Amino acid sequence: MSWVAIRRFNVGDPDIVKMKKHWEDVAEDLGLLAESNVLLEEGEKEVKLYVSQAVNEFFQGQPGRQYG
Repeated sequence: MSWVAIRRFNVGDPDIVKMKKHWEDVAEDLGLLAESNVLLEEGEKEVKLYVSQAVNEFFQGQPGRQYG
């Protein structure tokens, strides 16, 4: 599966949980499994939020273009 990075956060940012939940809800609204279409990658100083290519393409309307 291909992933698209849509947002970066500093570790400890309270918006991480809110944004992850938002994109999980979006994935479910599209009929997709949230746990298979939303990913957090945690590093030492930053956290990256990714969505699957399928979710990204829905909002772009065209394959190959990134959201955000």
